[in-house]
Amino acid sequence: MPKRLFVAATRQNEGKTTTSLGLIAALLKRGLKVGFIKPVGQRYVKHEGMKVDEDALLVEQVCGVDCRLGDMSPVAVERDSPASTSTVRPTSAGCVPALSIRTPE
Repeated sequence: MPKRLFVAATRQNEGKTTTSLGLIAALLKRGLKVGFIKPVGQRYVKHEGMKVDEDALLVEQVCGVDCRLGDMSPVAVERDSPASTSTVRPTSAGCVPALSIRTPE
């Protein structure tokens, strides 16, 4: 079973994405397989016809994480909007929640 690491903070803009980028880069450098998910994105961008969190797109572009972008950003919510305006996508079985670390067998 893969090991999981959940990066959290008590507020927004506390460095979770920056910390995650550093952890992902270090783990990839060690040859580990890494996944990423931003469960609820509050700052989304449109990318290839999908609303995805900008941090998930950044992780994909910078680190090349092998996971579908829609799985990395399953919920995109407009800031200061009711939940009814959110976009929710089911994730595929291939991508696990949080930062997933798979050690080589």
